[in-house]
Amino acid sequence: MHEAFFPICLLRDYPYALECLTCYDNFLIVGTKQGLLLVYEVTPKSLNHPVYFIPPITYRDGPRKSIRLKLDDLSPTSDSTTAQCSDVSSVPQPSFSTRVYTTRTFGRKPILQLTALPDLDLLLALADGQMNVYQLQNYQLVTIVPMSKGASLFAYFTAPAKGKQESNSTKGML
Repeated sequence: MHEAFFPICLLRDYPYALECLTCYDNFLIVGTKQGLLLVYEVTPKSLNHPVYFIPPITYRDGPRKSIRLKLDDLSPTSDSTTAQCSDVSSVPQPSFSTRVYTTRTFGRKPILQLTALPDLDLLLALADGQMNVYQLQNYQLVTIVPMSKGASLFAYFTAPAKGKQESNSTKGML
């Protein structure tokens, strides 16, 4: 069977109750029940691995790399593919380095929902029944969304910028 992803352990015997998470680029952002925000920066130690494909980290300003995939090489009747899949368990999994940043700017109430908007450099957070907007780089409060008191869920929608076709630029709306 094909495994598109494999799990890596970031936390063991963690003292806080995890409530929600989101990710962007190579960052995993975790909200806890105690109102603590944890930001994990996960970076592969090496991009070269004999079995697993580890994509290079592309930041929003950098170019995206496309990889050509030949479907003929993935045919289930091919003996070489079956041999490769059986050898995967004997190959060590890639390793990652992890840095953790913590912040308490979200108060002491549970962080119920998080959404990262890297194109806009914003982090949307729902905590204490209220929608807050933070800067993504330093997690400083930008604004409290008016009339959001009592909210239990939010959604985010992107629309193409006017006058541009198939553009990467988006406009965020709450």
